[in-house]
Amino acid sequence: MESTPSWEEPGASGSRTVGHRFRSRPVWCRDRSRRDDRAWPAYRDLLAEDESFGDEFADTPSAEEVPAAFDALYAAATAPLAAGVPCQAVDVLAYFAGLTDKAAAKVVGQAKEQYPGAMLDCALSQLRDGQASTSITTLDRFIRTFPDHGDLPQAQSARIAAQVAIGTDAQVQVPAPLGTGGPITITFYNTVNSSITIKLAGSTAHEFTLPPCTTCPESHAPGTGADACNSPAGAAPVRRRPG
Repeated sequence: MESTPSWEEPGASGSRTVGHRFRSRPVWCRDRSRRDDRAWPAYRDLLAEDESFGDEFADTPSAEEVPAAFDALYAAATAPLAAGVPCQAVDVLAYFAGLTDKAAAKVVGQAKEQYPGAMLDCALSQLRDGQASTSITTLDRFIRTFPDHGDLPQAQSARIAAQVAIGTDAQVQVPAPLGTGGPITITFYNTVNSSITIKLAGSTAHEFTLPPCTTCPESHAPGTGADACNSPAGAAPVRRRPG
């Protein structure tokens, strides 16, 4: 295995050997990532070492290899993205996006670009796999972290769908982004004297609150909901896609 020759820094207590590690370490990381998906803590520790090394020995020949080490670590740690497993890369990307060492500028830029999409893809895959509660946690993180992101409507519609899945114990599809309508109009009526919040999920997702029907009863006995007000008070039309 090729390695960088070490060098010595004279000091009061003798000499200190550094270097050697940068070219060999990324190979170990790639090998480990194939063997153990839990290798991320090791990557994180190595990154912390490389950051401190780059700061402490910024003017040395070995420090010039720190950017390449960052590149190799990034490629290894984000391999789950290429494998179609975005959830395994979300925390990795968050860490890289937060690095401040100038030697890591390239991977920081890559991480900031990939981080939002990976988190949203993770949440949507969780929803498709029937993990509605976990999906909501990831979607809430996305909405909180990227409140101005262009994919916010997709996250919002997926969150509604996940809530419907939890409330109905049903498998739901990933709906179109919030605000997307369709050719089918469905009108909802409130037939009780209190407001009702409706969450609707299918090929599209909707959430709205029907105002109370002031001349309607507080509730209906089971099976008598057709005894509604003659007035269309509390009606809300929704346009949906088929499916």
